[in-house]
Amino acid sequence: MSWNGTVTCSHCWEQGHNRSKCPAREQKIEELRKEDPIHPHVERYDREQKNKKSRSCGYCGSGNKNSKSHNVRSCPEMKEHIEVEIDNNKIYRAVAYEHLKGTGFGVGALIKVNNYTVSGYDTIEALGFVESIDWGKISDPGRYGWRMPQAIVVSMQKEDYYGRTKDLIPIPFHPELCQSDNDNHSDKYEIVVSSEKVDPPLGWFDMKDRPKELRSKIREMLKDEGHYYVKHRQERREEARAATPE
Repeated sequence: MSWNGTVTCSHCWEQGHNRSKCPAREQKIEELRKEDPIHPHVERYDREQKNKKSRSCGYCGSGNKNSKSHNVRSCPEMKEHIEVEIDNNKIYRAVAYEHLKGTGFGVGALIKVNNYTVSGYDTIEALGFVESIDWGKISDPGRYGWRMPQAIVVSMQKEDYYGRTKDLIPIPFHPELCQSDNDNHSDKYEIVVSSEKVDPPLGWFDMKDRPKELRSKIREMLKDEGHYYVKHRQERREEARAATPE
């Protein structure tokens, strides 16, 4: 694809089509087929055309004779699952926001970090201020929900073992935001002076702060997880919500 977004053929260098759909290449192959039906170029071309016709979706696996061929980006089930994940993220972010305000982990909060590793691998208690919150990192991790988002940027009073004064710590543990108690860091960080300065960017609650980037991230996450597992995970979550009293 050229700089202006127009497809350029790598065979004839004309614009508007690619090599697999090049009419000049097709004509040349057909002429070669008459001279030598088993010529390597002819056989390669035939394989390309056969693979193109039998191509199936890399997410749901459809693409047989009884269904319309499509790819991951245009997959109807992928689009449906993305919308479910966006709804899940809206709930996740609403809970995270209230949790941050309730625990006082706002910008300006004074935090004591237990077992802070400094030069010589010594561990001490150290103080730091919440400098900022990386709001883009606070999103539903899907199947990776056994970890809390590392989203709190803390400016420490002392350098750590690597000479850094900035520390990135997870938001406080909450059972609705994490599927495992193993990521409960309540014993590692303590609030000394709380702050309710919790101001997410415009559109954050509705997943509209970085819509294209977030959708792309969700799509890749779902593709990596696999259609079967995504479907069953979403069904289980919906059943759990239905069973939870208002």
